[in-house]
Formats: sequence, structure tokens, C-alpha cells
Amino acid sequence: MSHRQVHRPLAGIAYAAAAMALMSGQDAILKWLTGGYATMQILVVRALVVFAIAWFVLQREGGFRELATERPVGHGIRCVLNVVTVWLFVTAVARLPLADVMAIVMASPLFTLALSTLILKEVVGVRRWSACAVGFVGVLIMLRPTGGAFNLGGAAAISAAVTYSLMMIQTRRLTATEGNGALMFYAAATVLVVSGLTAPAVWVEPAPFDVMLMLAAGLITGIGHFCFVQGYRFASPTVLAPIDYTALLWGVLLGWLIWQELPDGPTTLGAVIVTCSGLYIIRREAFLAGRSKAVPT
Repeated sequence: MSHRQVHRPLAGIAYAAAAMALMSGQDAILKWLTGGYATMQILVVRALVVFAIAWFVLQREGGFRELATERPVGHGIRCVLNVVTVWLFVTAVARLPLADVMAIVMASPLFTLALSTLILKEVVGVRRWSACAVGFVGVLIMLRPTGGAFNLGGAAAISAAVTYSLMMIQTRRLTATEGNGALMFYAAATVLVVSGLTAPAVWVEPAPFDVMLMLAAGLITGIGHFCFVQGYRFASPTVLAPIDYTALLWGVLLGWLIWQELPDGPTTLGAVIVTCSGLYIIRREAFLAGRSKAVPT
């Protein structure tokens, strides 16, 4: 089956927004589970479900022949980035409030935009650069409430932002030739192997409800990953980077509902800033897409 990228930025934005909503729900589940289980035990159960979903998508797209690739190194890089990002993020949410982690990770759109200009040679105009810079200021404002954000949890969160950005760019590069099934399959298989090798050493008998949560995290992740890949098939990282900001809103909402963590004034101000900057970039991209000859501005 042939696979190609299609310039449909609004469709890409819709897929990316759905992916962020789903993955934010998964993040809340992971934070809940880290209170009683080691990271690798949580990930191995989650990875089993994600792998099953990836298998299903792969069969729908053409079966095992879809795994044939001339870009094994590209898949390898993406898989390593995926494993490292997941591990860093789970480490962060185990040590910091969910909304705080989301706030730190919100630096990833700025990293994505900067790295895309270097790696993908994408042209980004002054207005989008300025909007992302304003969004980053909002992130810095939100870091203030934690006081101890720059401990191991904070370091893990900012590192996850960088590796996540690199994974976004690598996904965009691979979607030019690779199908959703192959991308999901290789990523899921890598997490399953790594967590499967390490989980036995830290395994504890999980409660039935916690098993259901681990399985639910896998189901949500699998669907979210599919939406995520589709988003980057339809739009570039510089277009989709601002959508990551919506995870902050989900993080605040879920933190309040589950852990009664309410954001204070600086957190609210920062959230407003990053949301407005993201909405501006989305509006600007939609305007440029509607012109017969788009000029990055």
C-alpha cells in the first residue's frame, strides 16, 4: 500500500487535538498508578494493548508486507525516542502534580518549531515565531508555583519535552513513506520488549481495578497514537506544535477532578497566555492555507 502526506492542515489539527485529549487521560491514569507500581510494570501491561491495536491497524493496511521498509534507521530512532519520552514522562508525573508536568512539557512546541527549521528546513515567519515565544513565556510563568519544580521530576519533564519534540519531527519525516500500522507496530513492539525485559524484577500483584486501569491506558494510548500519526500525515510539526498546549487545559481539569489540585493565579495566567498563542497560530495557518500562494509570515 502506498502512503503519502497530504496538505490538509485543519484535518491534521483535528486529529492532533483528539490525540492530546486522549493522551492526557492516559497521563492521569499513569499518575494514579505510579502511587503503587513501578513504571515498567505499568508500561508492560499498557504496551500489550497498544501492540494489539497496532496489529489490528497493520492488518487493515495490508498485513506484514507493510513492515518492509527502506528506512529501518528512521524507525529505530523514532522507537528509541518514544521509549525514552514515555519513561521520562512517567518519572515526572510520579514526582510532580499533573498540571505542573504539563506546564513544563509545554515547552515542546517551541523546541519543535526550532528543530523543524533545522531538520526539516521548514520556513517559519516572524509572527509564528513570536507567538511560540510568547507561549514559552507563559510556560515560565506557570513554573513559578511549584517552587521545587527543578528537581528530578522537573528535569525529567523538560527532558521529555525535548525528546517528544524530536519524536514529532521524526514522525513527520517517516509519514512520507510509512503507514500508520508500521509506525504504531514498531513503536509498540519496542516498548513491549523493553518493559517486558525489566518488569519481572519490579513486579507486584496488581489489584483487579488497577489491571483494568492499565488496560484502559493501553487502549487510550493506541487510539491516541493513531490520531497522532494521522495528524502528522496531514500537517507539519510547526502547524501542530501549538495543539500541544491543549494538554495543559486537560491536565488542570483532570488534576482538579481527581486530586483536587487547583491552579493559582500565575498558573491561570500562564495557561491563558499559552492558549492564546496557540489559537493565534492555528488561525494564522488556516488563513495561509486558504490563499492560493501561501507566504510564511
